Amino acid sequence: MKQWIKKLQQLGFHESEAKLYLCSLELGAATVQDIAKAAQISRATAYTAIESLQEKGLITTLQKGSRKYFQAESPERLSAVAKAEAARIQGLAKEIALDIDELKLTQ
Repeated sequence: MKQWIKKLQQLGFHESEAKLYLCSLELGAATVQDIAKAAQISRATAYTAIESLQEKGLITTLQKGSRKYFQAESPERLSAVAKAEAARIQGLAKEIALDIDELKLTQ
């Protein structure tokens, strides 16, 4: 699991997000309290991580009665996240290359 935490951090995840995603994969649909306990993070941190992972499309919410459960999306989804991050970085690299002369003028 430590190797996956490092890989996810290289992808831009905070350590808490990586731990929460991986624990959620193992647990399946679970409450935030159960996932936070498994990931060894606070509930408050877990809610922040869940929100971020939901924005990336990696965690979904299920409502069962009055309780909310959270479930990790398939690991294949990570590939799409990695490709989107790579495209974002390539776009930034192109933008920097185009604007580099502007920085040179400030020297």
